[in-house]
Amino acid sequence: MNANTKNWIGLLLGGLLAWSSCAWAADAGCVQLTGLQRVAGYVTFANTVKVLAVLVGIGFAAVFLRGLIARLLMIFVIIPVGFYKALGYVASIGLIGWVYAIQHGHVAIVAGSVESWADIARYVAVVGAVGLGGSLLVSLADWAKIHGSGPRPNETSAMLLTLLFGVLAMTLDNSLIGAFAVATLMAFFGFFIISTPGVLFLGFDNERALFSGTIAAFVLLAPATLAMAHQGNLGAFDVFRPGVFWVASFTGFTGLLILASWGMSKSAARYAARQALMLIMGLAALYFGSVAGIEPLQKIGGTFFVVWLLSKPWDLPKTNILAWSGLGLLTCVALFGLMHEVGQHPARWAAWLLF
Repeated sequence: MNANTKNWIGLLLGGLLAWSSCAWAADAGCVQLTGLQRVAGYVTFANTVKVLAVLVGIGFAAVFLRGLIARLLMIFVIIPVGFYKALGYVASIGLIGWVYAIQHGHVAIVAGSVESWADIARYVAVVGAVGLGGSLLVSLADWAKIHGSGPRPNETSAMLLTLLFGVLAMTLDNSLIGAFAVATLMAFFGFFIISTPGVLFLGFDNERALFSGTIAAFVLLAPATLAMAHQGNLGAFDVFRPGVFWVASFTGFTGLLILASWGMSKSAARYAARQALMLIMGLAALYFGSVAGIEPLQKIGGTFFVVWLLSKPWDLPKTNILAWSGLGLLTCVALFGLMHEVGQHPARWAAWLLF
């Protein structure tokens, strides 16, 4: 045995002796252990066995859970698909019924305040509504496999969901479900939002949907804006207010922005008319949004107005790389200046922009 080995053994034994002495000594004059001595004191046969037991136990638990999950999946596969479809309806209707009972005092509150339960029930209602809508879509798909989808299946599904969410929103007085109703109504007219990891696509199915969806959005917005300016709410339809001023505004101004980028090379008169329309609608959104206190309309209108202004140089003919690079440089400088101003004075721009 060499000298280094003897020194380490002596250090370990000394640490164990010091630790045991401090543990049993009653006097306050015990020598303070060093960090290495304390670590050495824990390296005992019992502690080593405990660590090994934990590590081996984790391995056995992983194997056990893997086998258990595999057997549960086999059971789930054996159960007919129809059972899960029926369960979707039962669970969704059950959640909606529970929320309705909470709102009308048919369920006793056993813990917490009524306000806290009402807030929870608001989101439970959304889960129930989305679950019921999903179950309805599955049933429509099954019907299409047997009887055929019929004309315009996407529009049919969107309208049925609009009616379902609309009824539930008014029954449960839930503005979140009301927003879903407006969103599916915009989908009926061809507006879509598709999200993939890191990318967000939005637009319309085709040119016909672009016109119909944009018009439908402003058909909703116009009377809703006038009602807000006149009486401060939408009366019996106030539950749809967030959906109208967020979803419909976003849909309408997206359509206007697309239309405003068309046709400069084909017809100068049409192009000028679309720019005038975008200018008028953008200023109207800023005006009515600020006067009537409609924050979503003001923010979306202001944001799309800025995007429209920044996009106009790109409508000019770009015949060579110099033109492309010059426009790109101009856009980047404008964006940098705008973001710098927003960062320096966020309170000034918060009411007018989404970002």
